[in-house]
Amino acid sequence: MFPWWSGLLIHSPLIGLQTLCQEGKTLMFSLPICPCFYEIVQVVDTGPILRDMVFSMDHEHLYIMSEKQVSLPGLPVESCGQYKTCSTCLGSGDPHCGWCVLHNTSALSFSLSRPLCLQLVLETYNVPELSAGVNCTFEDLSEMDGLVVGNQIQLTSHDPYAFSPGDHHIVQLQLKSKETGMTFASTSFVFYNCSVHNSCLSCVESPYRCHWCKYRHVCTHDPRSCSFQEGRVKLPEDCPQLLQADKILVPVEVIKPITLKAKNLPQPQSGQRGYECILTIQGNEQRVPALRFNSSSVQCQNTSYSYEGMEINSLPVELTVVWNGNFNIDNPAQNKVHLYKCGAMRDSCGLCLKADPDFECGWCEGQNQCTLKHHCPIQENQWLELSGTKGKCTNPRITDVSCSPHSRSCQVTSFKSSSLLCWLISLIVCEMGEAKPSQHAGFVEICVAECKPEFMARSSQLYYFMTLTLSDLKPKRGPVSGGTQVTITGTNLNAGSNVVVTFGRQPCLFYRCARNPSLRLVPGAGSREWRDVAGLQFEYMEDPTILRIEPEWSIISGNTPIAVWGTHLDLIQNPQIRAKHGGKEHVNICEVQNATEMTCQAPALPVDPNHQSELTERPEEFGFILDNVQSLLILNKTNFTYYPNPVFEAFNPSGILELKPGTPIILKGKNLIPPVTAGNAKLNYTVLIGEKPCVVTVSDVQLLCESPNLIGRHKVMVSQALMGNPERMGTTENSGILWNLDPIIVVTRNLGDPLQKELMICGIGLYPVSLPRVSVQECAGEPLFSLFCAIKQQMEKGPIDSITGEARYSLSEDKLIRQQIDYKTLVLSCVNPDNVNSPEIPVKILNCDTITQVKEKILDAIFKNVPCSHRPKAADMDLEWRQVSGARMILQDEDITTKIENDWKRLNTLAHYQVPDGSVVALVSKQVTAYNAVNNSTVSRTSASKYENMIRYTGSPDSLRSRTPMITPDLESGVKMWHLVKNHEHGDQKEGDRGSKMVSEIYLTRLLATKGTLQKFVDDLFETIFSTAHRGSALPLAIKYMFDFLDEQADKHNIHDPHVRHTWKSNCLPLRFWVNMIKNPQFVFDIHKNSITDACLSVVAQTFMDSCSTSEHRLGKDSPSNKLLYAKDIPSYKNWVERYYSDIGKMPAISDQDMNAYLAEQSRMHMNEFNTMSALSEIYSYVGKYSEEILGALDQDDQAGKQKLAYKLEQVITLMSIDS
Repeated sequence: MFPWWSGLLIHSPLIGLQTLCQEGKTLMFSLPICPCFYEIVQVVDTGPILRDMVFSMDHEHLYIMSEKQVSLPGLPVESCGQYKTCSTCLGSGDPHCGWCVLHNTSALSFSLSRPLCLQLVLETYNVPELSAGVNCTFEDLSEMDGLVVGNQIQLTSHDPYAFSPGDHHIVQLQLKSKETGMTFASTSFVFYNCSVHNSCLSCVESPYRCHWCKYRHVCTHDPRSCSFQEGRVKLPEDCPQLLQADKILVPVEVIKPITLKAKNLPQPQSGQRGYECILTIQGNEQRVPALRFNSSSVQCQNTSYSYEGMEINSLPVELTVVWNGNFNIDNPAQNKVHLYKCGAMRDSCGLCLKADPDFECGWCEGQNQCTLKHHCPIQENQWLELSGTKGKCTNPRITDVSCSPHSRSCQVTSFKSSSLLCWLISLIVCEMGEAKPSQHAGFVEICVAECKPEFMARSSQLYYFMTLTLSDLKPKRGPVSGGTQVTITGTNLNAGSNVVVTFGRQPCLFYRCARNPSLRLVPGAGSREWRDVAGLQFEYMEDPTILRIEPEWSIISGNTPIAVWGTHLDLIQNPQIRAKHGGKEHVNICEVQNATEMTCQAPALPVDPNHQSELTERPEEFGFILDNVQSLLILNKTNFTYYPNPVFEAFNPSGILELKPGTPIILKGKNLIPPVTAGNAKLNYTVLIGEKPCVVTVSDVQLLCESPNLIGRHKVMVSQALMGNPERMGTTENSGILWNLDPIIVVTRNLGDPLQKELMICGIGLYPVSLPRVSVQECAGEPLFSLFCAIKQQMEKGPIDSITGEARYSLSEDKLIRQQIDYKTLVLSCVNPDNVNSPEIPVKILNCDTITQVKEKILDAIFKNVPCSHRPKAADMDLEWRQVSGARMILQDEDITTKIENDWKRLNTLAHYQVPDGSVVALVSKQVTAYNAVNNSTVSRTSASKYENMIRYTGSPDSLRSRTPMITPDLESGVKMWHLVKNHEHGDQKEGDRGSKMVSEIYLTRLLATKGTLQKFVDDLFETIFSTAHRGSALPLAIKYMFDFLDEQADKHNIHDPHVRHTWKSNCLPLRFWVNMIKNPQFVFDIHKNSITDACLSVVAQTFMDSCSTSEHRLGKDSPSNKLLYAKDIPSYKNWVERYYSDIGKMPAISDQDMNAYLAEQSRMHMNEFNTMSALSEIYSYVGKYSEEILGALDQDDQAGKQKLAYKLEQVITLMSIDS
């Protein structure tokens, strides 16, 4: 732990400043313990300097005068800026100046930001060789080099928290190797600042080494800075402080001193001011001189106080004792002064005498007011006080007579009785005696102490005696345990102040008196028989029983419908269901259907809201509240279980999901289907888009909503209840959980609006695939296809060179356009070739696109839901520009207008043809016009005839349209084609030079921006692949079987290195299968993968491979850009892989029988999709290559020996060799 202010500023101590005058010069001295000469300054030309000196208005300059001259401009008070290094600054001896370490500059000492500078020596143990050096960082706020000396590391700490509030800050110091950049050790440092404490108690009670300077009124870590030895305080009991005082009562407008007990009060020293009391009254501060009697007593001098308003009879005010102007004395007891007014809110004798006796208030009859005794005229018979002999108020009066019905007593009710005494109170409670037969009404009279006229009062209203009648009782039956709420109707049931009702001899609990003439009460328990209530009959029945509930589960938040079967359920008027967990109880309502059935809403389980989507819990108690039936409060036969709440994810960081009209909405989440072991009940979700519902399909991790045909922004709301047998369960509306999700923007097809964006929906057509690819279609197909579409859309937002395949937006450095390309976005209206009368289709195009690129984008827009292999080819179509004048022009990549410069021919673009925004175009069948014919004088006929084959492609046979463009020069004419940038293969720069150059900052920034746009799609794909149960699909049995086989082989060969086992599994599944799928999505989807998309997918595949590796992911100056891009993500991905392998290991083993059955089922399902002979041929080629090893292994295996597998395999090899 280090104090802040010690060494905060490197400076010479300044206690005083002295100037002496020589001939025309000023000698500057600082006065610490002894004077120190530090500078000579020339201020006037000649002559002695006068003693009189004047500061400038801003106190930054000093005007010095001789007899004939004034120094202009004035002498600067400080000139710290002249010192450029720490040594020259401190060496100057200038007391004003100090060196600011963080800013590396000299500055005026009292204006510095006061950074901390400390030399630290760290002892390290068990660390590797550190010859490359060590970086020391205080979290991410400051970094410095450390000097390694043996097992010690020396460094200078710079406090990054000089401006932080509080008296301390904990900083994590980390030591990083310069060789690897990794942290190898860390520790915590506590920086503390005593000076923030402005009271003695807070200072010395600090957990740090803080001391209080009593006479300087400051908190410091260095007690030597205190003025006197006796002024140093370290313990709380030595602090100056006020002691606990009795209630301090001060009447207003009365001059009175206030004496306070204290201890350790300091005696003001020479030049210091004395004591004062500060009272803050209704926001106004009133200072009163105070006298210190000794160290244990102080008195606020005679003063009167007041406050405004008569609606406050006592006002507590803050009291502060200070000395020397603003040195506060601690008041740990929080003593307050209570100002009071006797007459406030006490306008009657009774109220006055009820005041606090300590106030010494009394009733002055002459003035007819409540006041202090010395304010009342000196006549004994005019002064009434509670403690005096005349402690009774005369002339009482009754203001109101009311009987609160059925509250067991009548309030403020009086009647004539010589035995009733009134003891100076304004509320009297009386008990009414029995009325005489002829008495029906009368006035209320009251006597106070004695029945003399001056002590008697009579009411102005009559009191009435009423006769009660009972007419009906509902319900007329209830359970034997009691608790049924019964309503009795009749007349005058609201008379009197107390109600007692018995059922036979069994008393009942009175509930309330209704406004209409009725009583509501709860009878107690009784035997099964009829009971009489004033002539009305009530029957006790057998208690209800619960026979069965269904389902026996709910989600944590409750409200799922539960069906209940039992007996005598119709006896209960307000049944409830309860659950208790963690000592807390939640209840919910039930509704009785008939004597044997009722439906309930499951109560919520009281668990931490932060864990409601994670826990599966059993309640401590679960049962029903059925009147007073205690036996059903806890059901012992049920296994009621609570499952985690469903959780929905936000659409995306922006909070808005953009869709085309009619596009299904996918709401992702978890726990959407509770993992119930038995039964087929599911949560019933209702999804509203705006106010319109949609049809939903639910899996465990997503909810698919067939959205209504809407346009505009709409809020998405999801509510849930439980699905079950409607005949048994009934339906429940507006129950369950309600989620208010982010808005969806359903956009129209008007792509010209820059605020409306669309995600290009590519056509999907699945090829027949082999067995491993089934899992791609079932679980990873969606995220893989989404990643492909996202890459394609992001790449096409910027220019793409049709010759080199380079693009402005890319994940691959090798496919990144380095040059600045000027372009703008156009929106063309394309005529629908299938229906020329339908509205034109808007398509976003770049003016730098080649004509072929334009045609491909138009085909994507028109045939977006058509598989790629079923679409027209761009090479078979011409692009026709329909101009406003009516003219039509065929646009091509190459025609007679194509520009040629120095053997370089540039492909035509929309900018070349000067096609404006909003133009109308159409795709028509291929044709040749004179305008578009290639000029033979420029290009040879051979070149012209090869136009369609000029752009050549290479690719996988699995997809003829997975192409990598490669342009070659015309061998006859020597003309080379280019689009946006000229191919480096034909330039001065060699191809190998480009890949070896470091990525410049601007290019890396562009790569990172593209990576950030695609991050969610990459994460989604990786998370799906490395999950044993994702998107509702279980892990294929073959993977579990294969991983168990690898583990068995490792055990068999005593291979226990986890890295080896991890590598085996990675080579078998992720690296052999998934990497191929990521790089080649055209193996699964009927799509067109261009060169730039292929390059980006290769970067993703490489990241996938790095995530499966167990080696440390180290970065250096020569690391490729793709490793830099995903450097922070790969550790998380590695954790996913390890968790995936671990989860598979924990799954139940797959028997050989189950595996054989699984393979047989897969063969049956895909029998027409496999080439059996080709598969056998592949297996045999492997057997032939390793025949000796396989035969040897079969001979040693007991199971194989029983089946004579080695002999059979030899026969197959012999037969195949004869055939060959």
